[in-house]
Amino acid sequence: MAVSSSFSLGTVPVWASPTPGTTCNPCPSNPNPTQCYDWSQQWTGFGGLFLHPGTGCPQQDINTSWIGIDGSVQTPDDFPGLGGNSFNHSLGWIDMNFADRSQIQIGWLGGCIGNGTYQVCDDTNIGLYDESINQATGSYVVANDGSLSYLTTDIYRIEYYSASQCWDVFSGYNYLVRADCGTFPTSGDPSAGSEVNNRNSPTNAIEMPYTYYGSTNPNSNSGLRIKGANGYEIWGTSLSSGTTNAYDERYCPNPTNCLATPNYIYSDLVPSYYYFDGYAGAFH
Repeated sequence: MAVSSSFSLGTVPVWASPTPGTTCNPCPSNPNPTQCYDWSQQWTGFGGLFLHPGTGCPQQDINTSWIGIDGSVQTPDDFPGLGGNSFNHSLGWIDMNFADRSQIQIGWLGGCIGNGTYQVCDDTNIGLYDESINQATGSYVVANDGSLSYLTTDIYRIEYYSASQCWDVFSGYNYLVRADCGTFPTSGDPSAGSEVNNRNSPTNAIEMPYTYYGSTNPNSNSGLRIKGANGYEIWGTSLSSGTTNAYDERYCPNPTNCLATPNYIYSDLVPSYYYFDGYAGAFH
């Protein structure tokens, strides 16, 4: 049974910004260095941008015309190093972002996600989680959906159904994990990525391990695909609407905003099959 927590949204960080440890919309001028998130991700946009910190908030160019994302995600080969504090986290996920800054996400988790009062944790073994942020209702929900094994693949899917007016979240391609209904926008911006947070030990590095997304057969359910007006299509170099943007926080222009956060490498392999690899300190 899934274990979930919910609370009033308030000021919860949602999206990355060009300065690690801050968020966009707007970008704070004086970020708190202990709220240190770092991402490596791709999403649908209009300009086909590849961004590093300092080059502009990435979600200023989102294409929110999509109604679904699916694809296989392979878990890492061991539990990620969390900098000596299990309340930090390392994640690999797919999600839908929306123009109003709402968000729906599913992926693997090492550590804890949520806030200090309401959170779910997998601090000895990786686990499956789902998360939703609803700006219309001011609510945040996060659920622990069970444990996961290392080096295994599962097909995650997030899709909008107009008949029920729900965004349904699936594992195993068609096992319903959560239905978010009624107050979310009816289309959004799909993304896939890895994330680390070391706010509970800001001077220590967090491991962002290998996470494989998609399949060598991009036309299958395992391939990383996104759904538009004409159904699912391969998330490759050519899309029916807009293009693909990528964001890489491996370089930090201002160390005071990202104290000892991990360096990592983003590698785009072939369409719909790529990985994020991270290393820092003792890792790699």
